[in-house]
Amino acid sequence: MKMSKLKIEHNLKYLVATILFVVISILSISCSDAKKHKDSYNILLIHSYKEGPVWQDELTQGVKQYFDENNVDVNISVHYMNTDFVLNRENIRRMNNLMTSYEQNPPDLIITFNNQATYSLLSSSHYIAYNVPIVFSGTSHYINHLIAKHSNITGFIAKPDFNKVYKLAKTLLKDSTLMLNVIVDGTPAGLSLLDTFKKQMNPENHSDKMLYYNIYEENIHDIMYWNKYYSKDVFVIMPKWNSFYSNLAHESSAPFFLVNNQGFGDGSLGGYMVPTNKQAQLTAQTALEVLKGRSIKSIPIKDMEQVPVFDWREIKKWDLNIKDLPKNTLIAHMPFYEKYKIPLQTGGGIVFVFILVAITQLILLYKEESRQKKDTLHKLLKQGKELELSLKSIPEGVISLDLANCVLTINKAAMQFLKLKGDATSYIGANLFTLLDIHLPGNTLTFTDLSRHFLIL
Repeated sequence: MKMSKLKIEHNLKYLVATILFVVISILSISCSDAKKHKDSYNILLIHSYKEGPVWQDELTQGVKQYFDENNVDVNISVHYMNTDFVLNRENIRRMNNLMTSYEQNPPDLIITFNNQATYSLLSSSHYIAYNVPIVFSGTSHYINHLIAKHSNITGFIAKPDFNKVYKLAKTLLKDSTLMLNVIVDGTPAGLSLLDTFKKQMNPENHSDKMLYYNIYEENIHDIMYWNKYYSKDVFVIMPKWNSFYSNLAHESSAPFFLVNNQGFGDGSLGGYMVPTNKQAQLTAQTALEVLKGRSIKSIPIKDMEQVPVFDWREIKKWDLNIKDLPKNTLIAHMPFYEKYKIPLQTGGGIVFVFILVAITQLILLYKEESRQKKDTLHKLLKQGKELELSLKSIPEGVISLDLANCVLTINKAAMQFLKLKGDATSYIGANLFTLLDIHLPGNTLTFTDLSRHFLIL
């Protein structure tokens, strides 16, 4: 009985230990999953237009780059709405369908770029549009009546300044006869921007003639006719991107100016706008703050600073003087040499001066060395002549030799003693023993033989 009780207690302890192990394992896995979820995010990025425009791709890449640089693991799904020539209610319907497709796996955050994507999302009746944090970017005007319905939204406004762009265009083109054309589409954003243009410019206060084209109302043939025959005498300000008329910038005889970055890099000259890299950075930075836990309600909607931005390729095409651009102008697609012309020229000048100074110093050193060699040679020649005169004046015979026993100098007395004939210079370089080959009295050996004998000894 006692053994049975002990066995039961042992089994009970084993069971408790097993249960604790399983519970701890489950908690560990749950914590691991929670941590993984916390450090990895799903983002839905929605563009207003179809895939392809350069400036739109730059926004996408800028957002991805920001997260990469901050070592944040994100999975960004990019959706292109292609809102051109689509009725507003159809865009809202498409947005509802898009939200429905994410019901099983809602994103952690939604980013919208530009007017129509933002307008359609905020107009959507889907619950995701009211529960998932939204960061919009690049809208041209406040849509307060829609924002007021949401507590899950923040973002950035890029208000167009038509007056600034107009004045800058007139300064650059230097042709008072050019007429301003404004081309818009019939989307809510397009019509709103046209209204903004009229309020800012107040055409009644301008002597320049201004024409407006609504491509939803104009015949396509008329637009193409304008592009072919009338665009030579006008300049265009684009309030927003449109896949049709924005492409006219490539082919038109009229320069196209911008009040935002929509269309930049696709044939337009430039204007006042938010640089795409700056817009992408601000948007991604705010998105990351929200993902890291900051309350989106505490982040106010802000205006983005617009600066003059121009395309170097279009500046050259229209033969404009960059000195007429504002000092804070950003110029895209400028060649390396043009961009750093002044530093390169300054650096090149410094290098040239350095090389010139170095060459001058080398020439001076060469001349100094040549002078020293000349002086040394002159001294040696002088000493040689003095030695020659001394040897001639000495009554004793004197022969100077080098290490190989070859004659360097020989005076007249030595030549007489050795019974040598001719001029002393003819014996210079001769071996001493060839000069001493004479017989000594009372000895069958010559002086040379004796000298060699003693030298060997």
